[in-house]
Amino acid sequence: MKIELNIENIKIEVDHYLLESIVENMPDIKNNIKVYEKLARYSNPKVRDHIAKKEYINRKTIKILLEDKKDGIISSLLQNPNAAQQIKHQELLSIIEKGNLIHSIIILESLAYFEHLDKTIIQDKLKKHIDPNICHSFVSTFSSSKVSKEVFKYHFKRNPQLSEL
Repeated sequence: MKIELNIENIKIEVDHYLLESIVENMPDIKNNIKVYEKLARYSNPKVRDHIAKKEYINRKTIKILLEDKKDGIISSLLQNPNAAQQIKHQELLSIIEKGNLIHSIIILESLAYFEHLDKTIIQDKLKKHIDPNICHSFVSTFSSSKVSKEVFKYHFKRNPQLSEL
């Protein structure tokens, strides 16, 4: 993708570093939604990360960023309340199933952002996550005794050596 800056009919090619600064400081307004959509495919991950943090991104941009290979970009997207409200249920479950600890903890800590989704399914998926760190985080966040018992009962069945603790 070639980016140019046009100043009174003088074109200057924009490098990665300049574009990072432009995108970071670009006014976050609805008029820039289509620009963000184009830049979501840009090769520089810092540019894509700045896009993931923008308030005014559309569904198409979110879909592009959810497929990003850089974990930090998906993390930024999950922490963006406006983007999170546009993430679909299956997309969120897919992120959890990939087993990235940071993503799962962000989802856990940001459940309020996903108010449009069925939280019981998300919580169930998180509490049955194979990573014990996520289970611990889940229990710490949702410390009701019923939830704690369910989480530990599930993991004791799967890992008999836990009963020795």
